[in-house]
Amino acid sequence: MSKKQYIVLIALAVVLILGGVAYGSYYFWQKQTQKNGIGILCTGEVKTCTDGSSVHRVVPNCKFAKCPAEILKPAGDINQKTCQIDSDCACGTKIDTGECFFGNKKYVNVLKQCPDYCSGFTGHLIISCVDGLCRQVEN
Repeated sequence: MSKKQYIVLIALAVVLILGGVAYGSYYFWQKQTQKNGIGILCTGEVKTCTDGSSVHRVVPNCKFAKCPAEILKPAGDINQKTCQIDSDCACGTKIDTGECFFGNKKYVNVLKQCPDYCSGFTGHLIISCVDGLCRQVEN
């Protein structure tokens, strides 16, 4: 092997080693930023929730954020939302606190309504008994 071929071979080996180190560094940097949610951009899609609100995708996995109605309420609220049939459910204000609420009609003051909360901003929601719980669903 000539001296010129030997130098080319060493230069090629150095380039390959440096390329591997650079790629490995970049790969681990990408993994770390994904793990921490740094530098990740999610698409700008919007999901419309049953209550009329909307949520965006969130890092690090770019899944849609939970809708307000999907966020678990305190255990007492779950018991107050149980039902067997649609007529067990109502929407208005919570008898004990006066806040807007839908659930079992025993816990709802139907004389005090929250129109946007109960039927959505466009009036497309109703309260129904679904799988044993009072829920807002599309009309």
